[in-house]
Amino acid sequence: MSYTTNLQHIVFGTKHRKPTINMHNSKALYSFIWSMLQKRKCRLYRIGGIEDHVHMVVDVHPKIAVADLVQDIKSYSSQWMKKSMLFPAFEAWCEGYYAESKDPSDKEGIIQYVKNQVEHHKGEAFLDELKRFYSIRGASWHDKELY
Repeated sequence: MSYTTNLQHIVFGTKHRKPTINMHNSKALYSFIWSMLQKRKCRLYRIGGIEDHVHMVVDVHPKIAVADLVQDIKSYSSQWMKKSMLFPAFEAWCEGYYAESKDPSDKEGIIQYVKNQVEHHKGEAFLDELKRFYSIRGASWHDKELY
C-alpha cells in the first residue's frame, strides 16, 4: 500500500485583476471547481477568495501535475462562468497562477488563511499579497503573472 500527500496552496486571479467574481454567486463557482477536483481524485480542504481571485488548499492526486490541474480548472471554470451567466462581467482568468506545496502540519493554518480572505483583503490588495508570497520565498516577481 502506498500513501502520498501533495498539499498545495493554489491562487489565481481574474484577467487584469478586475473584480469580476460576483460574490453573491461565488459558492456556485466554488462548487463547480470542487466537482472538478473530485473527478480528478484531488481533495479540496478549503476554497475562498474575493472579487478578483481564488485561493484553494488542495491535496493533489499523485498522478496529476499541478500545472495541468490549474490549467484545467481555469479553462473549464472560465467556460462555465461565461455560459452560466452568473458572472456577467467575467472575461477570463489571468495567464499565471501561484502554487506552493505546504507541509501537512501547516494545513490548518493555511485553511484558516483561505477562510478569512474577505477580512484579510480589507487590509491588503491581491497584488500586494502575491508580491509578498514571492518575496518570502525568494522568487522574482513578474507583472505578467497576473495578466
